[in-house]
Amino acid sequence: MLALLVDAARWHRPGSAPRVACTWTDDQGRTFATGFIDGDARWIEWPGLGVFRFERRSPTVRFHPDPGVEADAVRSFFERVVQPVILQAQGHVVLHGSAVAGPGGAVILCGTSGSGKSTLAYALGTASRFTQLADDAVLVLPDEPGRFVVRALPFRPRLRPPAAAHLSGSTRPSAPEQERPAASPLRAIVVLEQDRAGGLSTGVPGRVAPASAFSVLLTHAHAFDTEDRTETERLVRQFLALAEAVPVYRLTYRPDFSTLPLLTARVAALVEPEAPADGAVRP
Repeated sequence: MLALLVDAARWHRPGSAPRVACTWTDDQGRTFATGFIDGDARWIEWPGLGVFRFERRSPTVRFHPDPGVEADAVRSFFERVVQPVILQAQGHVVLHGSAVAGPGGAVILCGTSGSGKSTLAYALGTASRFTQLADDAVLVLPDEPGRFVVRALPFRPRLRPPAAAHLSGSTRPSAPEQERPAASPLRAIVVLEQDRAGGLSTGVPGRVAPASAFSVLLTHAHAFDTEDRTETERLVRQFLALAEAVPVYRLTYRPDFSTLPLLTARVAALVEPEAPADGAVRP
């Protein structure tokens, strides 16, 4: 959706005092990228890569590579990682989660890091009737009034080593980008929660009341700038509309690969009601 334009000119931060909009940190709390705002200008400084500069309503992103960085090698990284961040900063809804599409529409899987959303999405995406649309960042666009679609963006499945080893014998690989639908009607959002201490092996998705769904979804929203009141109000309006239009479910389960077929079947049943809820996704 966005076009990356490489600008070999050395980037110089504006002389005024830009405002830090957001920072990104790794699992150890170390900052690896920072987003800035200065008037209409917005940019992301990513040490070791360069600077991604963009405007509120332009589809063009200018990239100033750091010395020694091959710009062409960054394009895939931009499409998969940086593009969703900029799309949200430009006013689109982006959820931290994964998504799959089946004959009945798309379902988004949200959750905190390590909740199993990538594993479950990959397992569904390798089933014959489903295709994985997103991993880690999901772009949601309004369609007709009261309806939303999931727009496919480039991605690479991000499986933790145990999940990758377990799923290495999947019946078919995740569909290549050219085989994914460009957009799929959004039918459900599932928030995953793991119960490591309890005896629950796998639960049944429980509907979250619309009044509570808004706050649940907001915790999984990508947000570039949370200090701007106008931007915050826009984000609230978007997620209120999303919570009202799309059913949100909570699924609590004990992490256990042996129950993965049952989990996939129960999620599939949300967008394909005739699917069995007590066995593997049908062929």
